[in-house]
Amino acid sequence: MQEIIRYLMNNPEMLEKLKNGTVSLAGLDEVEAQAIIKVFDLSVTPLGYWR
Repeated sequence: MQEIIRYLMNNPEMLEKLKNGTVSLAGLDEVEAQAIIKVFDLSVTPLGYWR
């Protein structure tokens, strides 16, 4: 799992493809893939009070 996260961090275009359903993550089911997408979306969302 750690290697997958590292790969997605280094290749953000693959995260977009994962969101679009054009690629899948080997060894992970749909629930795990959706959890990874959710974490990435929450992690990179800018905070409202930062300007």
